[in-house]
Amino acid sequence: ILQENAKMVEPESYINNSSTKAQLFKRFSELLHNEGLTSGEVDSLYISQIVDLYDAYTQAADVYNTEGVAAKVGPKLAINLMMELQKELRILLGEYALTPSTRATKSRNTT
Repeated sequence: ILQENAKMVEPESYINNSSTKAQLFKRFSELLHNEGLTSGEVDSLYISQIVDLYDAYTQAADVYNTEGVAAKVGPKLAINLMMELQKELRILLGEYALTPSTRATKSRNTT
């Protein structure tokens, strides 16, 4: 849903403790802002959550790619953790109509 009053948002404070997360936040927030989808503090929280999930996913993927199919992150198989994180990411990305199914629904509702 395009918001005419879209504005850039700042990350939650803990995000700035990691240069990787700060860069990811900037990337996601700019993308959403350019689409007119950010409006304030709530978006900061959601984008920070997306960044956390994405960062955890990439770390699990690194373990999986390095150690193979039996790789574990804590007590879980890395691949299972990756699938769980993907599901959570799709839910949050759906809030911004950034999944194929939510984009399709959005385009049907605007035509």
